[in-house]
Amino acid sequence: YETWEIGGRGTFMDGRLALEATGFMTDITGVQVSFVSRILERNITSNIAKQESKGIELSAQYAASDRLTLSAYASFLDATVVEFNDAICTEDEEILGQCRTEADSIAEVGDDSLEGTINRSASDARNAPDWQFTYNLNYELPTFFDGYVSTFDATITGTDSYTTDRSFSDIVSYPKAWDVNLSYEIGVIDDRWSILFYGRNLIGNTQVYNPELDLRGDGLLESSAQTSLSNFASYGARVKFNFF
Repeated sequence: YETWEIGGRGTFMDGRLALEATGFMTDITGVQVSFVSRILERNITSNIAKQESKGIELSAQYAASDRLTLSAYASFLDATVVEFNDAICTEDEEILGQCRTEADSIAEVGDDSLEGTINRSASDARNAPDWQFTYNLNYELPTFFDGYVSTFDATITGTDSYTTDRSFSDIVSYPKAWDVNLSYEIGVIDDRWSILFYGRNLIGNTQVYNPELDLRGDGLLESSAQTSLSNFASYGARVKFNFF
């Protein structure tokens, strides 16, 4: 693959404000895709001939006071499958008549090697939302006892809709959504011990089932979406103690 990147960073207001901007472009060839085809009833591995990503990343960090730090991050991405002429069709595309027939394949390449495939060139890439935003607040709270320190941290994230499905189906996908992470930590100044309480993914931005796109009615059976437990809401506590 090839990557081009240009950017700049700077500090202002006597070092209390830091800004950074980066523009990038990446060309990747031979991206491997593997999933189970319900049509062919076997695992399929194929290569995306070419995929291109270009975008801008922006970040800012501001020390509003000795105790309060504010941060913001934004990314804008255009990730496109430039060339993927022989992608395997999904069952829903077969129902819609979007797949190449044997006659189509013979007319195009002189044999039936492209039967049951579809041209995904110019499609949106997987795992690539058009935009993402992150806002963070970190505040060192005043304490009533000498030698102790406590910190409150809040992070708000937002993302555009995108799919993780290896077959490029949108039956299961991430919607446009926002999420929140909160934490509170208290400990001693010398970092000998601390207790952290947290709540992560409190809104629960998880993938959703889009029944209007499921023409065959197989529900989640056809989906090759990549899921992760880290996207579900969770609560907990962590105790840290340094012996040395």
